[in-house]
Amino acid sequence: MKAKLIALMTALIVPFIAVSQSPVRGQKSFGITTGYVTSNRSASAGIEFSYAFSRRVVIDASVDYIFRNNNRDGILINIDYHGPWQIGNGKWYLYHILGINYSAWSRHSVDSELRDITTPRRHFGLDGGAGVAFNVSSTLRLHLQGKYNWAPGNSTALFNAGISYIF
Repeated sequence: MKAKLIALMTALIVPFIAVSQSPVRGQKSFGITTGYVTSNRSASAGIEFSYAFSRRVVIDASVDYIFRNNNRDGILINIDYHGPWQIGNGKWYLYHILGINYSAWSRHSVDSELRDITTPRRHFGLDGGAGVAFNVSSTLRLHLQGKYNWAPGNSTALFNAGISYIF
């Protein structure tokens, strides 16, 4: 418990003491992502939009569709805070992720008359994770990230890669 508390405090404090040069205030990006979800061991596809309120505060909204596998599929809606800090030559930066999510998972089964029966489970939860981004140019960004969605009965880890247009 003590280690978790220290990790949380570090994640909240480090972005405010780290020197950051990217992204700049008012910068927006829109992109697509693809990845892997551990809950049903499946692929995901999504879209995301981010807005930089300052160099240290970026809000990212994303929607991910989780493809059906093991008779489960889902949709994840996330609103996350990204705390970026620059590394290297200014084109690379690391960020941590803290946020809220809404998960809607469906379990599919077949009854005796071969009808599809879908059982939905919907919950609100929390996100936490980290990522790395590379600004290829002033209008193109690539990123890799991993995060964990905590939701009652629907918790899962997501690992994804994305490409975004910066404007």
